Amino acid sequence: YTFRIDLNRSWEEIESKMSKSFLKSVKRSEIYDFEIDNNSFVNDFYRLIQCNSSKDDFDAHNLNYYKIFTEELEKESLVKYFNISIKPKELVIKFTREIENLKLELEKNKKRATDINNQISKLEKDIGVLNTLQDEKVVICSLICTYTKNRAWSMFIGSDEIANLTFAVTRSYYEAIKDAYNQKYVFFNLFGTPCSI
Repeated sequence: YTFRIDLNRSWEEIESKMSKSFLKSVKRSEIYDFEIDNNSFVNDFYRLIQCNSSKDDFDAHNLNYYKIFTEELEKESLVKYFNISIKPKELVIKFTREIENLKLELEKNKKRATDINNQISKLEKDIGVLNTLQDEKVVICSLICTYTKNRAWSMFIGSDEIANLTFAVTRSYYEAIKDAYNQKYVFFNLFGTPCSI
């Protein structure tokens, strides 16, 4: 089974058909100041899809497969990566400031204590995870899409646990769908579930 999004409508109409939980995740992802690019980072993608394969118990292709796949389709501009990166140290500084501001707000507004404390707990959890990362910038999710003359497909996605924490997977699909719409493709195929008969 495959799932296609008809792009021959206004963006507002397309977005209105998306689930509320999907759009909520996209909105929540904005706090993480993602950097989104379309560079063909095959090695990063391969590292990430290995995370998926070990977690979800499937066998990914080998690195050479993804390199050849990318090189061949790039010759005709038929492939695009949607990479999502974060800067852990900058986010830790940002979230630490937000916690300080929330604590000040808590002193003034006791009625919102539960909500504010939940926000503080979430930020503290995020800081704990972000502090485990050593690099200045880390690719946490990579979606590969392919194209024909007027149609778009999501083909492969790789993501780590931080991508799940930050809603990067949802955001990558959202960005790819919006890009396909802007490029005037007639549909975006989310691929789907392979099944045997």
